[in-house]
Parts: sequence; C-alpha cells; structure tokens
Amino acid sequence: MKSLVTRIVSWLLVVLLPMAIVASVMASEVEDEIEDLNDRVDALELKTAKNKVSFFGDFRVKYDYLKYNYPDYYQYLGGDPMDPNNYAFMPETDMENAENWSARLRLKLDAKVSPELHFTGRLVMHHTYGGTDVPIFNGFPNTVVYGANSTQYAGDNVMRVERAAFTYDPEEIPFFFTLGRQAATNGPPRELREDRVRQGTPGALMIDAEIDGVMVGIHLSEWGLPEGSIWRFCYGTGFEAGFGSGGRVRQTMINTSQGPMLVSELNDTKVAGGCFEMPIPAIPGKTLLTAGYFRMIDLTDISTGYTRNFPDPMNSDPQLVTATNNLGDMDLYGICFEHEYKDFSWFASLAMNKSHPDSAMTSLYGFGGLLGNPYESETGMAYYVGARIPLKAIQGKLGLEFNHGDEHWFSYTNGADDFAMPKLATRGSVFEAYYIQKLEKKLNFRAGFLYYNYDYAFSGWHIAPGPMEMFELDKTPSLGYPFPDKVTNIYAIFDLNF
Repeated sequence: MKSLVTRIVSWLLVVLLPMAIVASVMASEVEDEIEDLNDRVDALELKTAKNKVSFFGDFRVKYDYLKYNYPDYYQYLGGDPMDPNNYAFMPETDMENAENWSARLRLKLDAKVSPELHFTGRLVMHHTYGGTDVPIFNGFPNTVVYGANSTQYAGDNVMRVERAAFTYDPEEIPFFFTLGRQAATNGPPRELREDRVRQGTPGALMIDAEIDGVMVGIHLSEWGLPEGSIWRFCYGTGFEAGFGSGGRVRQTMINTSQGPMLVSELNDTKVAGGCFEMPIPAIPGKTLLTAGYFRMIDLTDISTGYTRNFPDPMNSDPQLVTATNNLGDMDLYGICFEHEYKDFSWFASLAMNKSHPDSAMTSLYGFGGLLGNPYESETGMAYYVGARIPLKAIQGKLGLEFNHGDEHWFSYTNGADDFAMPKLATRGSVFEAYYIQKLEKKLNFRAGFLYYNYDYAFSGWHIAPGPMEMFELDKTPSLGYPFPDKVTNIYAIFDLNF
C-alpha cells in the first residue's frame, strides 16, 4: 500500500509541479504585461494632459526718467490740525531720478481641461534694480502694497499670483461662470500702447486692479446680438474684515499720528456690478463697445497692506497698515469704444464716480471721509482718448493719449503699472506719446513720454481730510505729505514674448 501511495504522490509531483511552475511564470508575465500596459496608459494620459496645457509668457526690461515739481505748500507738523502754528511753509522744489531700471517677468498658464472647462493663470515678478520689497510711504496710494497691486508695484524679485481662475462654459446653455483671481488688470483700451491683445475685462478707466471673486456671464448672441456680445455679473471682496485678515478680534489698537487708537468691528468691503461688451458689425473694421457699473460697498479708508514710515514716521521698518472705519459706498460707471480700421486704431472712454458716505465716518489715521465730504454725496468724472497710427514702411507705430479727471474723480486703478502713479486716477490732465518699433517677430521696443499736470492733491485716493477745493495745488494748500503739481516720466522698454 505504501508503495502505491508513494507512486501516486511521485506521479502527481511529476505532472502537477511543472504545470504549477508554468502557471506561475504565465501569471508573472501577465502581471508584467498589465504593469507595462498601465505605464503606457499613464504616459498617454500624461501626454494628453500636457497637450492641453500651454505655458508661455513675456519679459520686459524698462528704463524710467522721473522729475517731480512740488509747488508751495504748508507742511503739517503734527498736533492739533486746527492750530496754524503746527504748519511750516515749504517753498517750491524739484525732485529728479535720472535713471531707474526695472524688470518684469510674466509666466502665463492656459489649460483646456475639457471642452467646457478652462483654467488660466499668470505669475508675475516685478523687480526694481536695487529696489526694496516694501516702498516708503509718500502720500500716493500706490506706496502701500496690498492684494490689489502686489504684482504691479516694482519691488522685490518674488513671483506672485496676479491671476488664477477657472471658467466653466457648458455647451448646452448660454451661461458660464469664472471663479478665482479675475482678469481685472490692463483692460480696454490699455492693450493699444502695450501692442498686445486685450488683457482684461473691465474698462481701465474704472478698474485696474487684482480682484478675487466670482463672475457669471451670458452669451448674448443667443438672443440675437452680434457674435461676441457678453454680459458679465461680478462679485468680489476688496477687504476681508473677519478671521484671516483685518479683524481677528472684535477690537484692536492701531498706531496713528495722534497716538494709539481703538478700532472696533468692521464690515467686509464688497464689489458688485457688471460689464457689457459688444462688437458693432455696421461699422467697417474691428470694433468693441464696453460698458460697466460697479458699486464698492462698505468701502474702508485703506486696505490691509505694507509700507514704510507710516503710521510711525520714525520707524523705517516695514509696517502693517489696516482699515480703521467703513466710510460708505462708491459707484463707478464707465463706457469705452475702440475702433481699428486698416491698422489705424483709436478709442474714447468716459467714466463717472459717485460717493454715498456713512454720515460723519472718517479715517482714524486723519485722512478724512469719502471724497473729502463725510456728510454729502460727491460726483467725479473723467475721460480718456487716444489713437495709434501705423508706420508700415519701418514697421513702427506712433501713439498719442490724453486723459483728464476733475476734482472729485476716483477710479479703482491702484493695480496699474504706471511707474510714477496710475495716470487714469489723475485729478488733472495727463498727456502721453509713445513709439513702438518691431525689432523681431517676438521683440518690440517702445519709447514714451508722460506728462502729468495735477490740479488737486490726493489723486488716486477716495478719501481726503477736507473738501477738495482746500487742496488746489496752485493755492498753497496745507498737506500732511507733499504732492506734485507736475510730473515728467520718460521711459524706454524692451518687450519680449515667448
């Protein structure tokens, strides 16, 4: 019996062991093939994903010459602002910077995730040669660096996010929406002097800033309007008063020129409104009509940001400044028409702002209320016109621009990259002439001349410590910071696209 069992076991080992070995080898080969197939699928998916992503950008090197003329004024020295002994007469003087260099690198990301889903982003490094990461406060609003202008201020060499948003545009319905950091800088018609395609959505005379929020759009061509007609509803946050930003606690102390002061609960600043755009096929050439309305709700005196020598003028280290009060609401209205025919381009833009102050609300820093009047509404207006002429024989373009704002004019344009000061916020007039020369297909040279002629101080601010007529620059005003009446800016730019 044992012999029979032994034979059967031996036979099974002889027959089944090779089969098991073969099966094991086959299983291993199948696993290898599956692994290889997975690797190939992963590689194919990665290649497909890469094919959906475009990565490109531009690099700009700029030279600026600047000259400021400061008229006679009375310098506030501190103490009781009603005491005339606290002011010193300052005679007219000039300030000049003969050579300022800066570099701007913009990296753009464009991803077509699906036929209905699209992501866009832009990273920016904007660096002044030998400059500082935080500017010295000089009374201009663009010397406070915060979320709305952080990539436009020419300071350090850090990459920052200017834009990052995705758009969902379903094919079945005419509606779409965009969430994230919106394309709200360099809007129409500022693309002309940049010699680029349109860069932003809202008209530049109203808004030129980095804005976070949501945008819901409607393709109006579905209702019979010309192809490309769109209405966009916009909603965003200009100042976050809750946890994570301005108000982690109900009350806090801030430093001011008058000493420590208590800041109580604040409301968020919100921006709501919309933009409309439409081509006009009846006019020969390429046309674009844009219009918009925005309301800034619970506008604060200042946003959370960094500067030097303020609010403590004896401290040169970077200092955090933050909002102290909600001052009221501000309306912005604007319209712009652009036309290009046989390479000749021109535009005309008109805008208006209107304040709605909360009664008697002023800044604890001493900067006053909305448009210098915390009790009654004030209205400002501005216009902006220009043209660009082709010089085909030498592949050049000559441009001329002019803008003017009245004493109560205010626009949310702190994100504009004009070196001296955002020109479209000027209470007064600005003339600009420029020439663009194409050097190679992707390389342009641009030289230009800007001349600012200010009528009032506090251009760019939505606040003032008194009625604006008190700050006419040709009437020796009393000021906490000197304000120029004339600025000359000569610039030269090499602009590379890649």
